[in-house]
Amino acid sequence: MPVYSFVCDPCKSKEDFVRTVNERNKATHCRCGNKMRRVPERFNAEVFEEYFDEGLNSDVYSKRHKKAIMEQQGVIEAGDPVRGGRNFDSKMPNLIGKQKPKGKVWNPPKERSDAEVTTLNSKGEVTGVHKVDDLPNAGEGLK
Repeated sequence: MPVYSFVCDPCKSKEDFVRTVNERNKATHCRCGNKMRRVPERFNAEVFEEYFDEGLNSDVYSKRHKKAIMEQQGVIEAGDPVRGGRNFDSKMPNLIGKQKPKGKVWNPPKERSDAEVTTLNSKGEVTGVHKVDDLPNAGEGLK
């Protein structure tokens, strides 16, 4: 059940009461005997401003987007109260605080293969071992 705040105007006493939504305006009396009035609830809405995060090397468009990038990069939040604005150089005031988005969004690197190719000479001796991803034109022409 929600908590509603009430105030007594004559004695300035404040109290919180747990009530159902239907009973929220029910008359309440103060210890001094006067009727208390309900105080409007406080509402706090946080507006997210997109910004460029240097640590993630990406624009961040929402808290969910930042969380997804961090999961993909395998990093955790370690306390960044200025959200990427760590350039405190007094000679460059335009870099103080959050940086505006730069149109740069981090994309995860493509999966790399651990597969290796061994090359042999005509005598059957090993002449080289190469990672498949390091070979030029790897995967072209395969279906």
